[in-house]
Amino acid sequence: MSQNLLLEDLIQKALSKINGKKERDLCRFLPYSRGYMHYFTFRKMMQESPQQLFELIQKYIIESEKPQEIQLNPIEQSYQTNKRMKQFNISEDEMDRMLHVARQAQDLELIEKLKVKQGFYPDDD
Repeated sequence: MSQNLLLEDLIQKALSKINGKKERDLCRFLPYSRGYMHYFTFRKMMQESPQQLFELIQKYIIESEKPQEIQLNPIEQSYQTNKRMKQFNISEDEMDRMLHVARQAQDLELIEKLKVKQGFYPDDD
């Protein structure tokens, strides 16, 4: 119980040092995997590992003469990679069959999309 009181006391000192109002204001000063600590992680650490959170606040806010706000690291190309992975690849033969079916159905919009993907054939239409 005294550990929680010490942590709460330290949080109040840190808030006054950075002129913050809420606990979430501290998060921007605590480094974490891709930049600063998310508030949910902060709350989870308060419950599960208060000693580690105590040390982080002590090191990066209390002991620092002028605590620096941490910027988020730019997100890597993982979103683009995942987006590409969702696309499927089809062979040229399958593309020709799809174009043939689209012509039979007289779906001009689909024909145009498939031509763009496949490359324009001057003898089509």
